[in-house]
Amino acid sequence: MARIYTQSPDLKREFLKRIQEKMDRHEQDVKNRMTAQTPHFLHWALKPLVTKMVRSKQHRDAHQGAHGEFSVGLWLRARLPNTWAIINDVVLEYQMDEYAQIDHIVIGPAGVFLLETKAWDGAILLKKDQSFRKEGGKWVKASSPIRQNKTHQRRFQQWYTLHHLPKPIPPIEPIVVFSHATWLAVDECSMKVLTPRQTASYLSKQSSTLLDDVTIERIVGAILAPPISPLKEFSKEQPPISSSNADRREAPARQQPENTVSIREGTTRRGRKYVRIRGSYEEAENIWRQYGKPGRLNKDQFESDTFFFYRDE
Repeated sequence: MARIYTQSPDLKREFLKRIQEKMDRHEQDVKNRMTAQTPHFLHWALKPLVTKMVRSKQHRDAHQGAHGEFSVGLWLRARLPNTWAIINDVVLEYQMDEYAQIDHIVIGPAGVFLLETKAWDGAILLKKDQSFRKEGGKWVKASSPIRQNKTHQRRFQQWYTLHHLPKPIPPIEPIVVFSHATWLAVDECSMKVLTPRQTASYLSKQSSTLLDDVTIERIVGAILAPPISPLKEFSKEQPPISSSNADRREAPARQQPENTVSIREGTTRRGRKYVRIRGSYEEAENIWRQYGKPGRLNKDQFESDTFFFYRDE
């Protein structure tokens, strides 16, 4: 049987707290949009309704997802040997204060597999990465779990690089799993879409040996109890950098010791998020890689030994 792991409760609690804060901001944004688009005399009635709708959807999605994930976890544990590790319900910080929630990460000699589980019931059709559910005799388009899992794949690659895990990066295959579909049809999709039984069978047949036991344990260890984020080591205590560019908004610079690397995040007046690093090119490149190599690393034209890149590219 495969080995089952869970993340540190303290780590998970901290991650979920930050995610909840983002959800609360989303709820407030919905209320603000409603306030701006409806007559004032209706606000007292609509605000509680909006809150109830947002929270009930979140609760419904969480309940259905948890039930489906449990079913998939049982199939995987029963069919895979103990050379495989399964980590259920994972939260990863793939860049500073940005998180990915992945239903299952399955790691074995054949590589890393990211499972996005959907507990949709009834008839499901996926064609060219688009999803459809049959409702009242008609096919209704639904949000695509394939696109969602492609995002997870990119973010896991960023996370892997951030934690300096063994190179080259192993194969990372995303799979969508429908745990409760009574009928499932898949046509011309860019990743595998399977039932729990099919997923367990597919993984058990993977015969490649691309990861050894030591590498598997290192990846599992980084997921379960990662050290403090390398990004936070740079950003929490480092003093900011002064700038002569009037288009950037930053806190006033403080003195700092010579021969140290400093990093400063900021936002331009046009709303673009950026990171500036003072140090050698090699040091700046290392930090740029830790952020997942967004956009291009540029040399600052106003200050020597200073580099920057935009986070929104």
